[in-house]
Amino acid sequence: MNIISTLMDWFGKNTDQYVKITSESIPDGSWTSADFEIYNELQYQKIKSETDEFVQGRHNIFSDNELNDIETIFFKKVLSMFSDAGINTSLLRLNRLSDKTLNVRYVSYQIGRIKLNGRKTKIQVLTGDSVEWYQDKSLEEYINISKKWITYLRKIEEDDY
Repeated sequence: MNIISTLMDWFGKNTDQYVKITSESIPDGSWTSADFEIYNELQYQKIKSETDEFVQGRHNIFSDNELNDIETIFFKKVLSMFSDAGINTSLLRLNRLSDKTLNVRYVSYQIGRIKLNGRKTKIQVLTGDSVEWYQDKSLEEYINISKKWITYLRKIEEDDY
């Protein structure tokens, strides 16, 4: 599937406008107010469609990602903690970075990163005001630190309302 057909899936009849708006290189960086409104609406529809997929439970971090044994243990525990906290675990998504770190997002919000393989292991925790990194800890310590992801997610939810 090429990028145009992917965009068409996301944006239906507005694909041409989206491609035009996002591909044009405007020297002074300005868009017309109409272009900006269209772009914002299309971005909203894209995020909404992605969110709807997760709400409907079409994604599973274990089947959607190649996780090693340690990562699987870690994320099973994290999902259990999220579930206990009343957080919809089907909205969690991962993507692996080039250094094998897993970027952890809840819908479209990044909530942290974790790298559990290799010589150097680490976890990232966002606080809203800063970014904290913890390195070379045990799996149990990383699981305990990951509880801060729930705290950050609650802070995001409060800020959104």
